Amino acid sequence: MTEADPKRIHILLRELQNLVKNAQEQWGITLTGQGSINDKLKAFAPVANAVHPLGPVNIVGLSTEFSQKIALIRSTLSNFRNTTVHDISQLNLSIGSDSLLKRYQFALLEESNNLNTVSEVRENIKICKELALDICQNSQDTFKFVIQQTSIFCKQLGLKVWEVEQSHGSTLTLSISGYIIVMDIKFDETAHKIVQVTITYTHKPEDDDRIDNLLTLQLSNFRYFKLFKKNLQALATLDMLSKIYSVNCFHCIRCISNDVKSIYEKEFSALAGDIQKMLTDGHGIPLFHVERVGPSIAYWAPKFRIHETDWNNVKNIIAKGDSCESLGSFYQLWIMMEESRSRNTFLPIERNHYLIEENDDEYELLQSYDFMPQDLTFPLLPTPLKVLQQPKDGSQTSANIQFVLWLFPPVYVTDTVAKEIEDLAGFFGSRIMTDDPKSLSLEQLLISDIVPPAKMTRGSAMDVSWEKKFEDSPYIQMYTLDMKHTNAKKIERFPFIYPFQIFSFIEILRQQLVYNALFQSCFNASTYCPQRISSQSSAANFEVNSNTTKVKVKVQATNPPHLLSVSFQLPDIMVDVLLQITILRDCQPYVISQNPLWEDKGNTDTVLTQTLQLCHDVPYLVKWILKSSINNFKSIKEDELMEL
Repeated sequence: MTEADPKRIHILLRELQNLVKNAQEQWGITLTGQGSINDKLKAFAPVANAVHPLGPVNIVGLSTEFSQKIALIRSTLSNFRNTTVHDISQLNLSIGSDSLLKRYQFALLEESNNLNTVSEVRENIKICKELALDICQNSQDTFKFVIQQTSIFCKQLGLKVWEVEQSHGSTLTLSISGYIIVMDIKFDETAHKIVQVTITYTHKPEDDDRIDNLLTLQLSNFRYFKLFKKNLQALATLDMLSKIYSVNCFHCIRCISNDVKSIYEKEFSALAGDIQKMLTDGHGIPLFHVERVGPSIAYWAPKFRIHETDWNNVKNIIAKGDSCESLGSFYQLWIMMEESRSRNTFLPIERNHYLIEENDDEYELLQSYDFMPQDLTFPLLPTPLKVLQQPKDGSQTSANIQFVLWLFPPVYVTDTVAKEIEDLAGFFGSRIMTDDPKSLSLEQLLISDIVPPAKMTRGSAMDVSWEKKFEDSPYIQMYTLDMKHTNAKKIERFPFIYPFQIFSFIEILRQQLVYNALFQSCFNASTYCPQRISSQSSAANFEVNSNTTKVKVKVQATNPPHLLSVSFQLPDIMVDVLLQITILRDCQPYVISQNPLWEDKGNTDTVLTQTLQLCHDVPYLVKWILKSSINNFKSIKEDELMEL
C-alpha cells in the first residue's frame, strides 16, 4: 500500500475498533481503568439486560456496518498479498531473506502499537481539553474549540464542511451541506460567540425557526454541546437515509409531527385543556424541537412530579411553542428513523399526515391508499379516528427504513412486556429476547442504583433491610421483599412501522412504570439500610421511644407488572392485612383487601384504591391504614394527601 491509497490498513482497523468501542459505550460495557477484567465485568453486570434488539444500539445497523468494514479490510489485505508479497517473492533474495521478512513484520507490529498509543494519547488529551474548557473563563478558547469540534464531527458524519468569511472580516460562516439539509453556523470572531444557526432544506423547505433557535442555544452554550452533537447526528442520519433510499425522511418525520399535534388538539378540546390528564391517560404532551430535533412526547411522570407542577404555566408555555423546564424530568419518547432489514412504505410528498381529517375526501383517498381495517378508539377522544395505513402503490415511497422510538430515560421492563413490544413492533419470532444467566432480575434492576450489582447474585435475597418512618407517625415500617427472579430488560429504543402504534406503546410503558413506581416506593435510597447495621438503624436514623412500634411489611412481586402483593399486621390487635394491588391497562392501580375486621369491604377497597391512585406510594397507603380507624375509612383528597 502507498500513501496515495484512500485509507491505510491501520486506519481501517482503527475505524473497526471505534465501531465496537462506541457500541460498548452505549451498552455500558467499556472496560477501562485499573482492576482485573473479572472485577470490571461484575461492575457492569446489568449489561446482560441491555444487549438485545430494544437496547441503545441498532443491531441491524451495527452488523451491516461491521460487515462492510470487515469486507473492506479483507479486500485491502488481499490486495497487499497479491501485490507487495508477490513482488518480494520475485526478488533474488540471499540466504536470510526469511529474517528480512520477520524484521519487516516486527516493524509493522511496532508501528501499529505506536499508532495505538498515539491514538489513546490524543483521545485523553481531547477529554482533558473538554473538561478544562467546560470551566474555562476564556470564551475565545472555548469558542474556537467548539467550532473546531463541530467541523470535525460533521465530517465524520459524512457532511461537507467549508468556511466562508464575510466582507467585513469579523464574521465567519461554517457551512455544512448534506443531501437534503444545509446548515449555516454564523459566528463572530470579535465577540467570540455563535450568532445564529440556520437550517434550510433543498427539497420542499418548511420554515420552522424553532430548530434554528434550539441548535443556536445548544451550540452557543458549551455545556449543551453534547446534546447539540446528538441533534446534529440525528439530522445527518435522516439526510443519509434520504440519500441512500431516495425517501425524504424529513417529510416522514413531519407527517408524524402533524399527526401528534392533531391528536393533541383533539384531546385538548375534549378535556377543556386538562394537560395533566392528557399526560396520564391520553397520548401525552407533544414537545416539538424543544430539546431534541423532531417530535418528542412527554408520556408519564411520577406522582410527586405531577403534584408539584404548575399546569397552568405548562399550558401557556406549550401554546407558545416554547421550552418547558417542568417537563424535563418527565418520561419522554423521541421519534426518529433508522435502517431496517425489511422494506416499509411511507406517505408520498403530497400527503402530510396519516390521520384522515374532516376536510379529506375519503373516496378519493381510497383510490390511492389502504385504510386501517377498523377505526381506532382512544379513551379521551369522543369519536374514533380513521388512519391511512400505506399507499397502494408503494414503489416510490418504500425503503429499508423504519421509525424508531427513543426512551428518555430508559425503562426497566419484564421479558413478557419486552416481548409484547417486540410483537407489536414487528419482531415476530425473535430469538434474541432470551434469558441470560448473568442478567439481573427486575427487582434487582429497580434497586441497582442503590445496591451495587456486584453485591447481587441471581435469585438471591437482598441482604439488606428497608425502613420507612414518618415524622408524625409512631410506626416504623420495616420492608422485606420475597425475592424472585423476574426476567427483565432495560429498553432504550425500539423501531415501529405505523404512527398509530405509538399510543399502544405508551400504554404498555405506563403500566410497567406504575408497577416500578409502587415497587420503588418501598425500596429506595431513603428506606435503604444495610443488614449489618439494621439492628442499630432504627436508633440511628429515627427517634425511637416507648410509643414507637415496628410494623413488618412484606412485599411480593406476584406477577409484574400486573400484580403486587403487600401484607402486614395491624399493631395491638395483631390482625393480618393483605393488599392485592392490580395494575390494569388503563395504568391505574386497584386495591383488593383482605381483613376479617373490615365489614364494608366494597367501600374499603374503593377508598384504598383512590388513595393509592393519588400517591402511587405503598408506605403512604400503609401509614394511612394504620392511622385510620378499623371500620371508618373515608375518601382522601389530594390536599389531605400532601399533609400526610
